[in-house]
Amino acid sequence: MSTDLSNRPSEVGARPPGVLAICRTFALFSFRRWRPLVGVGATTVAEAALNIVKPWPIAILVDSVLGDHPLSGWRESLFAALPGGTSQAALLNWVVFAAVLVFALDWAVSLLGDYTRIGFGQRLVYDVAERRNGFAKQLAALAIRFEIPHGPQPRA
Repeated sequence: MSTDLSNRPSEVGARPPGVLAICRTFALFSFRRWRPLVGVGATTVAEAALNIVKPWPIAILVDSVLGDHPLSGWRESLFAALPGGTSQAALLNWVVFAAVLVFALDWAVSLLGDYTRIGFGQRLVYDVAERRNGFAKQLAALAIRFEIPHGPQPRA
């Protein structure tokens, strides 16, 4: 399966490649670089998991430390196993520690995610540049098709 779509006939009136054809081509380029793509996917999943965990320390702070709702279920058994037990002072210490830990992990995973996404994007750009003759024609044809200006326009 070729990733170069420039071998289409260049007849007058021939339709330029559509958006789906160009997206398919970029997807094929992406799958050629599967290791960085897995890294992008893994960091995206880790960022989503951390975004789910972010409100939990504040919820425990508001409900159990500042409020009058005692811990129950798995939260009670988790905090009972930690040093200090389930007293309000110990809960406050653990909630502050958890909030700082989640913040630091979120920062580190976001940094790693940005690094992997930028690296993957640059590699994809290099792959496209290798075949730029065909892609430049395709993208220009797509721009003309959707009437998107793609350069300086002469004045009438």
